[in-house]
Amino acid sequence: MDIETMKETVANQGYCHVKKGNQALVDNVVIGLGETLYLTDIVEKDNGRLLNSSLEMFMHTDQPTAHYILWHCLQSAEIGGETMILPIESVFNSLSEKHQDCLKEIQLKLNFEGGDETYPFFKDGNFFYSPSLLLQGYTTNQQLAILAFKTALQLAKTTDIKLETDDFFILDNTKYLHGRKAFENQSKRHLKRYLIRDLSRTK
Repeated sequence: MDIETMKETVANQGYCHVKKGNQALVDNVVIGLGETLYLTDIVEKDNGRLLNSSLEMFMHTDQPTAHYILWHCLQSAEIGGETMILPIESVFNSLSEKHQDCLKEIQLKLNFEGGDETYPFFKDGNFFYSPSLLLQGYTTNQQLAILAFKTALQLAKTTDIKLETDDFFILDNTKYLHGRKAFENQSKRHLKRYLIRDLSRTK
């Protein structure tokens, strides 16, 4: 599968799973997708971060400037560790119009590491959400809308993707939520995560 076919697949269904790729192919795909904003090794270590634990990761999107996320699996977990994905628009559209309008008004913290910058839940047709980035001081109606969204999210059925060693997976970060199922401790699970800006979308 060439890079244009991968991009077309992501554009049509929101994601693309490529089995048994190699680092050279991943490097070419990353370059073809756009500009790498962040590259992170996701391994289990005792640093207090959920990302680096073996626990289940809640559903969220990553930084809104990243149009794509690409995960390259260098070592899979034998048990668990599936990537869970869900189109955020389907959850949003299940809510009442009042709740939708309230969600469009809210801002979230932009940075997982802290800071004062904020970013809207909905902008230019794209979504940005993480429960860990919700702010204090929302109005009563906004709080009710957030609760309705969280409830709908819990009821929604995810698509679960098991990444085996050497697989890679591309996701549209502006349209899909993602999370991770728990896996066994000390599994040596190792993923490389690329957050990528599509330069054609920023013109």
